[in-house]
Amino acid sequence: MCSNPTKLDGTACNDGNVCTQSDSCQAGICVGANPVICTALDQCHQVGVCSPGTGVCSNPLKPNGAACTDGDACTQTDTCQNGACIGSNPVTCNDGKLCTTDRCDRVSGQCVFAPVNCSNGLFCDGLETCNPANGACVAGPAPTCNDGNACTVDSCNESIHACANVRTKTLLGTDGSGGNLYRINPATGSAVLIGSMGFAAPSIAVDPASGILYAGQGAGVPNLYTVDPNGGAATLVGNTQLGGGAVAGLAFDRSSRLYAAVNIVDDGGTGGDTLAILNTTTGLGVVVGPFGGGIGSSGGPGGIDGIAFDSSGRLYGTSARQASSNPSAQPTLYTIDPATGTATAVGPLVNGSGVPQAGGVVGLEFDVDGTLYGGTGQQTGSLVRINPATGVVTFIGPSVTRSLATLSFLACGCFSGAECNDGNSCTVDTCNLMSGTCQNAPPPGGMCDDGNACTADTCDPVLGCVHQPVSIGEPAPLQFASQTTMSWPATPDATHWNTYRGTIPGTLLGSRPPGSVYDHTCYESGDALGDGPTTATDPGDPPAGTAYYYVDSGEGTCGESAVGHASSGAPIPNAAACPTPP
Repeated sequence: MCSNPTKLDGTACNDGNVCTQSDSCQAGICVGANPVICTALDQCHQVGVCSPGTGVCSNPLKPNGAACTDGDACTQTDTCQNGACIGSNPVTCNDGKLCTTDRCDRVSGQCVFAPVNCSNGLFCDGLETCNPANGACVAGPAPTCNDGNACTVDSCNESIHACANVRTKTLLGTDGSGGNLYRINPATGSAVLIGSMGFAAPSIAVDPASGILYAGQGAGVPNLYTVDPNGGAATLVGNTQLGGGAVAGLAFDRSSRLYAAVNIVDDGGTGGDTLAILNTTTGLGVVVGPFGGGIGSSGGPGGIDGIAFDSSGRLYGTSARQASSNPSAQPTLYTIDPATGTATAVGPLVNGSGVPQAGGVVGLEFDVDGTLYGGTGQQTGSLVRINPATGVVTFIGPSVTRSLATLSFLACGCFSGAECNDGNSCTVDTCNLMSGTCQNAPPPGGMCDDGNACTADTCDPVLGCVHQPVSIGEPAPLQFASQTTMSWPATPDATHWNTYRGTIPGTLLGSRPPGSVYDHTCYESGDALGDGPTTATDPGDPPAGTAYYYVDSGEGTCGESAVGHASSGAPIPNAAACPTPP
């Protein structure tokens, strides 16, 4: 018979039940341990049991209607339905307003009433809002970007969601009989209406000192006005008392004296025939003199309607064809004598091909850079550029439907350093482009330092930098300690001192001819004899009948001082200087 010994306790075995995960022999029997623990899948399932054959836990459902929580605070009744937690009885949120979006907060269970967002994300078309009557989004008013400053171009910048007010050169113009004030683009000629002045305005000009804009009236009423450049509103100054014609052209000189081209001879219809000066306080005009040559007379050349001063103070004028003018007369560019009114032709106003400018030029203005702009007449209304040396016209672009009767740059400050030259060679002239103000100041550290310690650097407003050589201080005269030894005090700007020796004849120095009174030569350069830097020793005797004289000098990096002065005060010449360095 065979024996049947038992295996050692702990020997691995298999009890045939997959739900025991650790099986081992115990006293000859396979015992299962570490059973599979079954848990409920979720709150709508019960705890299952493990299948011995598969080791898989069952997953029985809880009965429908069992309580649970679906994690949504906005459902007030939650129950299990076929193994899933279903919320019901939701919180109702409605404030009865069409311009709110109503919802329940799933975390807190509280109602939230958020305003309807009508914004389209754009700034420059205004803020959109909700109409509470019907819940529709309504466009809002666009932002007002006009800053009331005629020296800025105002626009809305969508990229930064803000208004942009850019300071710019502002060229103003009018449409003459239309009575409107415009901003003119000098680069393109395009015009933007500023406002109505309420009267025919063939001329405007800006006082360079005060910045005030003046306008001259036409149509038989020669009045002078001030005008608000921001809106065009005009205020009467007074009547010029210069006949019943028109103030055809206005221009200020550099002294803020207001000149006018006026129509006196034929009292209207022929253009300006006379130069006058207007009082900006009363409007009263004083005649300077006629332009001459029949200008502005019936049957003569067209009258001068546009006038302007250049930066040098030269007065220019331009003419146009008038109804009563000689039909064969060409529009012309003139220079005008401000003292007499006499006009001298520069040349016809023609284009590069020699074709006369249609309508002539009735408005005229210089830019600070010397560019001469003109406005054309007789309904052509365009901006042109004129060569002041020849009268040749270059078209820029159309501006207004009537005549571009007059032009004037508004006083908007500087736009480049060239405009800020104060005529002082000792200042650096710059323009603050943000404020338009000139800055004229010496540069930090001075502008004339030549890096040479041996020159005194100064600035003369007219001459500019001046570099004056630095003089070395002259030592005090020699003092004799004995018949052979002499010394002198040290001077602070010298590095060493030189001694010179000359002879005095028996007839004394004055007996020598002029130019050869002194005959000294270098006796000791620096301390060459080793007797001390401010001491000299001479044991020698002078030739019979003569005596020695001695002079000294100080020497440093900036040169050598004088060796003394004669009784007249003149420096003693030093024709045989000691070697440098000693």
